Formats: sequence, structure tokens, C-alpha cells
Amino acid sequence: MLSKEPDHTQFFKYTRTTPELFGSLLDIVGPLLKKDPTKNPLNPAHLHLDEHFLTEILIYRHQKELPNSNLKIDHYVVADQAFPLHKNIMRPYPGTYLGEEKNIFNYRLSRARTIENTFGILAQRWRILRKTIIGNVDTCESIVKATIVLHNFLQKKEEDIPEEQRRYSPMGYADSFDENGRLILGMWREEEYMLRSATRLGSNNATRSGQGARDKLASYLVSDVGSVPWQYDIIMTGSLPN
Repeated sequence: MLSKEPDHTQFFKYTRTTPELFGSLLDIVGPLLKKDPTKNPLNPAHLHLDEHFLTEILIYRHQKELPNSNLKIDHYVVADQAFPLHKNIMRPYPGTYLGEEKNIFNYRLSRARTIENTFGILAQRWRILRKTIIGNVDTCESIVKATIVLHNFLQKKEEDIPEEQRRYSPMGYADSFDENGRLILGMWREEEYMLRSATRLGSNNATRSGQGARDKLASYLVSDVGSVPWQYDIIMTGSLPN
């Protein structure tokens, strides 16, 4: 994000009006869009939603049994190598020659990590995200929030439409897996712009509880109750996703 003096030519190109006319229009509609500054009390429906949300957060503070077992584990966020290992953040095992159990864990974690597809489709469909956004912080935040809202709206709107008829995210646009568990790269990856991988976010020093949780989960994923039939074929053929 950068800030610089306004370019009136670029402004007209994207808004089809001059800054002066735009300012006049904003003076007219601005008060209608402005948030009410008065501190009105929340209605019971809003209070109920807030209470429900806070209750959900408290639920996630407790461990939960893994399916078909008595092993308990903390709720965790599925992450990649850019994030530190923590009991609530699962990242892959580092390295190449890891052995069957760790490779399977990395494969299964990778299958669960879908945020890259979301960001990829978002950037491909909303081209303003493909380059540096020039503006102040508030403007940039508003642009990003608007694209996310529109993305979610269009995804939701197409849920009941057959995949072959979808326009925003048609069949094959996102990554998918075949019946043998092999990754099929989505069409969004073939387009001009590609997302850069995130750099390391803070220290990657793993907590002891995080290491224990990851090892417990890795053991579960190769057990009779936690494994899936195709995972061993994927490991044997070396077709592991990144």
C-alpha cells in the first residue's frame, strides 16, 4: 500500500467523473450513508447473537475427541510453514525425507487447507487486488472488505446452480481432488497473476504442547479409525501437494 498525490487522469478512468464532481455527490449522499453517532441500545436479537457468538468461542477453548476414538485434542487452525506451531495452530512437519507417518500428516493437513484457493479466486476475480493499492489505510481496508463481501455473496448465490453453469467460480476453477485423492489444480492458477507465499510470520519456535498435539494427530491419521484408503497410494507415488 502506498500514498501519493492524486492522479486526476487515473481518477477519471476508474470513476468516470472528476474529483470535484465526485466530492459534490459525496456531500449529498454522505450523510445518508453515515453511521448514526448516537449510542442506541442493542435490540434483544442482536444481544442474543452476541451471546451465542461468545458461547461458541468458549466451547472452542476445550478439547474435543477425534472421530471414532477417545483421543482428545485442542481445536486448531490449519496453517502452512509461514506460521509457528502451537497447540491451536497446526503446520506441516519441515523437511523432505520424513517417513510415512509425517508425510501422511502433511498430506492430510494440505487437503484441509483451502484458504489459498479463496485468496487466489478473490485476486483473480477482483483485479484491484493484483497490484499495490495506492491510498490511505482506511480506503485500502474498505476496498478489501468490499471485495470479500462481494466474493462471499457471489459464491453463496451460485451454491444452488449446477457447477457447469456457474460463472463466478465455474467447474474446475478451484483446486479439487479426484477419487484417488490426487490433487487437481484449479484453473485460477493458470491465469496471469499468482499469489505469493506468505513470509514467516513471527518466530517459528514450536511450543512443546504444539509438538505433542501434532504428533498425536499424526499417529491418529495412520490408525485404523483415522486413516483414509488412498493416503498410502499418494505417499508411495510421491504426488504430495505443497
